[in-house]
Amino acid sequence: MKIGIGSDHHGYELKEWIKRYLDKEKIEYVDMGCHSCEETDYPDVASAVALEIKKGRLERGILICGTGIGVAIAANKVPGIRAAQCHDTYSAERARKSNNAQIITLGAKVIGPEAALKVVEAWLSSEFQGGNSARKVEKLWTSKSRWGGVNGVKKLINVPNLVVDEMIEGYAAAYPQYVRVLPENKRAVVSVNTVRQGKVGVIIGGGSGHEPAFMGVIGKGFVDAVPVGNVFASPPPDPILACTRAVHGGEGVIYMYGNYAGDCMNFDMAAELAAMEGIRVETVLITDDVASSPAVERRRGIAGGFLVFKCAGAAADMGMKLDDVVRVAKKANDNIRTMGVALSPCAVPQTGKPSFVLGEDEMEIGLGIHGEPGVQRGKLKTADETTDDLIDKILEDMLLESGERVAVMVNGLGSTTYMELFVVFRRAEQRLKQLGVHIYRSFVGEFVTSLEMGGCSISIMKLDDELAQMIDYPVDTPMYVQK
Repeated sequence: MKIGIGSDHHGYELKEWIKRYLDKEKIEYVDMGCHSCEETDYPDVASAVALEIKKGRLERGILICGTGIGVAIAANKVPGIRAAQCHDTYSAERARKSNNAQIITLGAKVIGPEAALKVVEAWLSSEFQGGNSARKVEKLWTSKSRWGGVNGVKKLINVPNLVVDEMIEGYAAAYPQYVRVLPENKRAVVSVNTVRQGKVGVIIGGGSGHEPAFMGVIGKGFVDAVPVGNVFASPPPDPILACTRAVHGGEGVIYMYGNYAGDCMNFDMAAELAAMEGIRVETVLITDDVASSPAVERRRGIAGGFLVFKCAGAAADMGMKLDDVVRVAKKANDNIRTMGVALSPCAVPQTGKPSFVLGEDEMEIGLGIHGEPGVQRGKLKTADETTDDLIDKILEDMLLESGERVAVMVNGLGSTTYMELFVVFRRAEQRLKQLGVHIYRSFVGEFVTSLEMGGCSISIMKLDDELAQMIDYPVDTPMYVQK
């Protein structure tokens, strides 16, 4: 028998006590953390042990937190896993004999070490009795699968709490010619061929779930590194700082990210830490979402950030100094506006619940990429009517005159087909042509998504000669190439 044992910081000492018992009884085990009393999130350890059992690499598991409840909930999220919280020998025996529990969970603040050892011994010495119990255990799984997965939402994932890490692993394995993951931080993704001495380092970042943003555009002419956050959550300072060190070529680093409280706090903290190491960092906030606030400085950053990042990445690759890269990025941000429309919600893997609710015949104008409330909810309109609404809102906020040049981006939010996106672009082009505005370059596709959200956004960037040069600049990245 091979056992996996894991705990958070509350259960660390009890875990070490149980390990000594397993050593004495010559029971093979794998310690999957934590490895000190430093704070550890129990879902991470519980998911890791449960997944190893699901894969057949371990037969059973022992998980410990303060109460035993949290690790039990987390482990039971893994399909096919049965974790039981037990604090007495009878429950431990029945958990194995009647419920075929592969994992037992203990609360270090609930049970003492001597009693815990008796519970573990009772569980390890018991075997599943089968018979009527086998039928009941089978129903534990079949009743859940009837509902299509976690809370009725189907996703092609393994363990919800590991989905971001596994995505990064797969991305780095698929594109080793473009990116690598820093060994010191698994959430820091860095270019393998763009970092060089004398070049300004370009870092963008934010939460996962917006792919191909943000790590999909690491490469020549675009971005040098991306610290990756959890789904719809800012990356913490550690991977941001790790990326900063990795891309610093002696000319400083620019941070660009959406104007969200968590991103602002964590990136600012990383910038302060970088300054203590002698690395100059400048920040440009993306504020293109017209619907989010009348005041530009309070607006959210959404899909238009893609074009701002592109302009700054081009400037850096051309050899501009940090002040000029920042100037170009600010000019790009000042000259871009975005409006979006949502037709259906997305579901975060960890909860499986829709981020918002829309009726079958409803749409919402101005809804944010994380499900933030929009400015207008109403009946579903045609593509042309919807496009007109979005264009009108943009033109109310940004004056466009006949003869001006613009870049236009129609961005899908995750589940909207290219067919629909081109229908939207068709109407946007008609509207701008009526104004005498020339579309210098167009972008149609998925650039900044929101998991499987239905809908799209339109971004318009007003161009001068310099911004046109940056928009034209060639790029070569895993998920976007421009010749």
